[in-house]
Amino acid sequence: SNDFYFTQDQGRDAVYVREILQRGKIFLVGPETSLPGVYHGVGWYYFLAVGYILTQGHPAGGIFILTMLTTIVTGLFLWRAKKLELGILIIGLWAHYDLTRYAFNPFLLFPLSLLLLLLLPKHYIWAAIPLGFAVHAHIVGAIPLTLFYFGYGLWHKNFKGVALGFVIWSLFWLPHLIYEVQNHWPQFYALQNLAVLQPVRMPIGWLGLILILVFIVLRPQNV
Repeated sequence: SNDFYFTQDQGRDAVYVREILQRGKIFLVGPETSLPGVYHGVGWYYFLAVGYILTQGHPAGGIFILTMLTTIVTGLFLWRAKKLELGILIIGLWAHYDLTRYAFNPFLLFPLSLLLLLLLPKHYIWAAIPLGFAVHAHIVGAIPLTLFYFGYGLWHKNFKGVALGFVIWSLFWLPHLIYEVQNHWPQFYALQNLAVLQPVRMPIGWLGLILILVFIVLRPQNV
């Protein structure tokens, strides 16, 4: 069908986008994670703002910009992909299409992961940009991508690339750092309390993603 979801999360995001576009407010953190007191990056709100501008405030603006980015990146991936990568992508395409019927920040990880994979072999340093944006999509989901990125660089002994990539990646954490300093480190203490009360679990799906990426990039060329 042509229906799309506009739930409590999308309503909350729309309010923040309105505050940015109409009232000129500047935010430093994005939506709250499933860990109380810990937030995703604020880039998600500014990404949605582009969609709302292009659709003149239509509620589907978030879906529009997410779908546009995913379509473009997927097209580039299909253009550059080999048979194995193409097969892996096709497996997940329908599930992703069904999920992108509403603008939800974790779904931004899909095109960012493909973009990272496209850049990684020949443009390692620039691949740190989609990696950094992943923090603004879903912090926990960005963990396996981060491990994969820096692990790949160390595996290939690209120490200069790892160092420069780390600098670029760190820049995406600046809004979080400013927020922490201005508000006396609330997220740091929230994580500290959570570490005592319960372990932080990495989603199984995103742990599997890193294994797929490792297999694609490091597999023998004759596979």
